[in-house]
Amino acid sequence: MTTTPAPPQARKLATTVWWLVLVQGILAIAFGAFAMFFSGSALVTIMIFFGVYSLLDGALALWGGIRNRQEGWGWLVFQGIAGIAVGLLALRYPSTTVIAFTLLVAFWALVIGAIRIFGAFELRKLGARGWIWALVAGIAAVLFGLALVISPGYGALALIWLIGVTVAIFGIALVVNALLVRKVVQDFADDGVINNSNA
Repeated sequence: MTTTPAPPQARKLATTVWWLVLVQGILAIAFGAFAMFFSGSALVTIMIFFGVYSLLDGALALWGGIRNRQEGWGWLVFQGIAGIAVGLLALRYPSTTVIAFTLLVAFWALVIGAIRIFGAFELRKLGARGWIWALVAGIAAVLFGLALVISPGYGALALIWLIGVTVAIFGIALVVNALLVRKVVQDFADDGVINNSNA
């Protein structure tokens, strides 16, 4: 492991964004757990819960993007707008069909996944540890979205379980990523350098 001086933009990004990723991860885990353990609920209930989750996640991303106008902040704003739009659609039309719900979740997953992958490589360029976990979260989301687009005809119960498990894994990856970025914040506080690492 080597140390390099922490650029100002890296310091600002790490100190203001790690908790944002942590909250997004916790929200994803909460939704995933709800979908898995309450899969017997009516689809409209799952849809409403997903709408609330997407709305909150989008609002957090939008706030984070506006607050941190560093390189790549526009993608975070786009993620926020997309999340809010998907959340509003889910809340406005909670009685949608399974296929429509599947495609809505697929769109959300593809957008979020692509942005997470982009963000992971941005973190890598800054030398921040935890970028691999951000990449894992992004790839998982993209693969999940593609699976839903290619085969949207899952049964309702199987679909809800698939969504629950995938979103929970996505959330866990975000939480781990946030905690590793928090370690970067502590490093800044200690000596103002970045500890370069591959994980």
